[in-house]
Amino acid sequence: MDPSDFRARNPRFTGDASRQNQVIADTVRTVAGRLGVLPAQVALAWVYAQAPRLGVSVVPIPGTRHANRLDENAASLDVELDDDALAQLQPLSDMVKGGRYADHGVR
Repeated sequence: MDPSDFRARNPRFTGDASRQNQVIADTVRTVAGRLGVLPAQVALAWVYAQAPRLGVSVVPIPGTRHANRLDENAASLDVELDDDALAQLQPLSDMVKGGRYADHGVR
């Protein structure tokens, strides 16, 4: 990650947390490669797939600055995660290490 990227200072992307979280990213990439879709599409499809478990509709709101990314994100609605993919992805959310943002200025 480029040092000027703000995420480079966030706890999820530094030290041991970075190494652990890289395992998560690699797993998502592996599933995406097997399904022939993008990792971001797998991530969004996984969020959509949580609706039956939660008993409510789930609608992620991904941000983008590029129209082609908007199309890619919308295509995630058509990604079907098979049982193998769900089995690989489901435990990942419990593996996330580190805070989302640095505590700059927080007391």
